[in-house]
Amino acid sequence: MKTKIFFILLCIGTAAVGQDSNVSMGYVKTELEKSAVNFAVDYAKNLTQTLAAFKGNTRSLLSFTPEIKVLVGSNDSFNGITAKYVGNIMVFDTTSVGVIHGVPNLGKTFHNFPIAVGFESDQRFTFVNVLTEIGYVPWYQNDKKIWSGFRQTKVGVFLQAGYKKAASDSTQMQEGGAADESEEKTDSGLFRVKLSAGFSPTIYFNKQTKEYGFSLIGNGNIWYDFLNSAVYYKIAGKLRLILKKDYYLDFGYEKGSGAPNFNEGEQFTTNLTIRF
Repeated sequence: MKTKIFFILLCIGTAAVGQDSNVSMGYVKTELEKSAVNFAVDYAKNLTQTLAAFKGNTRSLLSFTPEIKVLVGSNDSFNGITAKYVGNIMVFDTTSVGVIHGVPNLGKTFHNFPIAVGFESDQRFTFVNVLTEIGYVPWYQNDKKIWSGFRQTKVGVFLQAGYKKAASDSTQMQEGGAADESEEKTDSGLFRVKLSAGFSPTIYFNKQTKEYGFSLIGNGNIWYDFLNSAVYYKIAGKLRLILKKDYYLDFGYEKGSGAPNFNEGEQFTTNLTIRF
């Protein structure tokens, strides 16, 4: 177990987390060596979008936004649905631009404390996890005092608590990558801590239009289930070919499905992704 945990932490230290809102569809080679199709939606308002609408003369900001992740697929492909409403408490330094004072200083680190309430489920809604979450996600991507390589990373820590409720009377068991392998039992409490980290360096052949290029994207997540003394993980990496601005072709590998099934399988994916 110690070796396994060390391996997961090592991968997290060299992976990436955090994408812009996007939708993707493509081909999957599943844990049971089956061919499948998947469809994914990842929606969340990023920090720069929030700050674009900021007005005021304070060193903090409270914003609210929904975050939705939907992953559904055929055969035994990974799947899961997460929806939550997030209040972001951001603390930052301000600066002056000409005669305008109290402007958020994007050149320094922002301290973001997300507080969320929502739910998780598998694609068949056989159970529903109702969760509350509080976290810390620093935003340092423009902080010139930080090494440029590290500025391409994103890290976060979250404390999650809630309740897992059976939502279906079906006795049909899912197999392979679609199976629920969590130690969390239905009709019982949930209490976890989640760590996320990673990076996504990108090279554009046309920097002005951000068209044509490639990116190496990785992300790593690890959860510790306090109530069941269990460790779960999700490690994913992809080679992204940038076809034009906001249109990509992704070739990926995933080990572990993450919440809510915490399946330990693996799968290979080829997806067309559109960012919005």
